[in-house]
Amino acid sequence: MAPLLFIISFCLTIFATVTLAYVSMVSMLGPWLAPTIALIGNFITKRLYLKRSDHATEYQVAALQAIAAGGGTIATGVGFALPMLYFLDSAQFIKLLTNPPLFFLIMGLITLCAGSLGLFLGRLFTEPLIYEQKLPFPSSRLTFNVIHAPGHEEQTKTLALGFILTTVICIMRDGIWRFGAIIPKSIIALTVFNSEISLSLSPMLGAIGFSAGIRIVLPLLIGFLSKPIITLLIPASTHFFWSTAAATPSAILMGFCSGLILAEIVAGIYSSKALYRLYTLIRPTCSALTRPLYTLNKYDFFVSKWKTLTQQNKSLAAYGATTALCSLLFLICAGLSIVPAISFLLLTTIATYHICIISGHIGMVQFGRFSTFIMIPMFLIFSLSPQNLTLICLFFHICAASASDYLFDYNIFHIGRYPKRHLVTYQLFGLVITAFSIGMIFWLLFTHFQLGSPELFAQRGQTKALLIQTLSFDPFTLVFGFFYGFVLKRLRLSPAMTLGGLLMPASLLWSLVLGALISAIPSKKERYTPFCAGVLTSESIWVILTIISKIF
Repeated sequence: MAPLLFIISFCLTIFATVTLAYVSMVSMLGPWLAPTIALIGNFITKRLYLKRSDHATEYQVAALQAIAAGGGTIATGVGFALPMLYFLDSAQFIKLLTNPPLFFLIMGLITLCAGSLGLFLGRLFTEPLIYEQKLPFPSSRLTFNVIHAPGHEEQTKTLALGFILTTVICIMRDGIWRFGAIIPKSIIALTVFNSEISLSLSPMLGAIGFSAGIRIVLPLLIGFLSKPIITLLIPASTHFFWSTAAATPSAILMGFCSGLILAEIVAGIYSSKALYRLYTLIRPTCSALTRPLYTLNKYDFFVSKWKTLTQQNKSLAAYGATTALCSLLFLICAGLSIVPAISFLLLTTIATYHICIISGHIGMVQFGRFSTFIMIPMFLIFSLSPQNLTLICLFFHICAASASDYLFDYNIFHIGRYPKRHLVTYQLFGLVITAFSIGMIFWLLFTHFQLGSPELFAQRGQTKALLIQTLSFDPFTLVFGFFYGFVLKRLRLSPAMTLGGLLMPASLLWSLVLGALISAIPSKKERYTPFCAGVLTSESIWVILTIISKIF
C-alpha cells in the first residue's frame, strides 16, 4: 500500500473511532461503519488510481476498510462497557478522569492487549467458520458490494448530501463564531406525556432509527408507554402483597428493570442453548485431563488446533503465545489474581468463538449477552470490585470486536480474491492507531458531557450496572419485571430494548421513533443508507469540533 493511503487510513481510523464512540453512548445501537468507509475509500482511490486496473483499485479500498473499520467496532464495545464504572462507582470513575495520562495509558494498553488477542482468535477461527462451516457473514457481503458494485458516484453524492445538510442544521442549532443559534434545541412534542423532541440530537437519532427500522424501535416505544403504568401498578400491588417493598418510584423502576434484564438472560440461555454449547466445548478438555498426557491432543479441540497452526505457521503460533502472555500479565497488573485472570481468558476464548458464529450468521456483534455470561460468574465466584468488573467487560468487548472484525475483513478478501498476506499487518496498524487515540476521544466525551444525560445517555452501561446491583433490589418488583420480560419474549419483543424505553429520556425516544416510521415509506430503504451514514458522520465530527473549540 502506498504511503499516502496509509495517511488516509490513519484519518479514517480516527474518524471511525470518534463516530462510533459517540454514537454508542448516545443510543443503545452501534451501526456498522464499514460500508461508509468503503464509500469514502472508493471516492478517494478513484481519483488517485485512474490508470490502475479495477481489481487493484478495489484491493486498495478493501485495505483501507480493513485498517479503519476495526477502530469503530472497538469504540462501540468500549462505549457499551466503560460507562458501567460510573454507574457502579462514580467517585472512582471521576478520580480516574482527573488523571488523563493514567487514563490514556490504561485505555491504550487494554486496547493493544485485548485487540491483539482478538486478532489471533479471529485467525484461529478462520478455518472452522469460513472454510468449514461457510458462514454467510452478511455485513462482509454488503461491504464487498459497496466496493465492487457500480453506482459509487451516486452513493457518494448521497452520503455527501446527508453530511452537508446535517452540518447546516448543526450550525443553525448551535451557532458558529459570531453567529448565534437560529433554531431552538428542543420543542414540545406531546403534552400528555410531558415530553419534548430534542433537536440537538434529532438528525443523528433519526438516522439511527431509520437504519434500525420499526422492528427495533417498537420495544423502545412500548417500554416508554409502559412506564406510567408500572410506576402506578407496582406500588399498589406491593402494598397489598408485600409490605416491605420499596416505596420510592425510582427504586421500584430500577427493581423492575433488573427483572427485565434477568428475563433477557434466561431467554438468551434457553434460545441459544449456550450452556449446552459451553458443555460441548469443555467436555473434550475435561475428558482429556482424566487421561494420560500422551493422549491429550486426541480429545482437546483447542490443543489440536494449536498444534495444526504451529505446524503450518510457527510465527503465528508464537504471536498467539505472546498475546496470551501479555494479556495475562496486564490483567494481573490491573488487579486480578492469577486464578481469576486465567479463568477469564478461558471464558473469553469460548465466548468470542460463539460471538463470531452468531455475527457470521446475522452480521451483528452481540456484546451484551456474552459479556453477561462472563461477568456474572466472575462476580459471584471471585467477588470482584466495580473496577475489575469494568476491566473484564472492556477487555472482552475489545477482544470480541477485534476477532469479529478480522473475520469480516478476511471474508471480504476471500470473496474478492484479494491477497491476504498483509491483512494482519493492516489490522495491527489500525489497532495501534486506535490504541493511541481511544483514550483521548473518550476522555473528551466524558469531561464535556454528563454521563446519563440525554447528550451521553450510555444505556448499555446503565444496564450492566443494574445487573450487578440486582441482588439489592426488592424481590417482588424483581419478579414482577421478570414475568413482564417473559411476556415480551413470548410476543417476540426484546426485554433489553424495552428496558431502553423505560430508562431513555423521552426527548431522545421520539426522534428514534420518527426515523423508524419514515423508514417504512420508501420501497427501497437501502438507497438512503449512505444518507444516514453522512448524518452520523457530520453529527459526531461536529460534537468533537465543538469540544475542541471549547478547549482552545
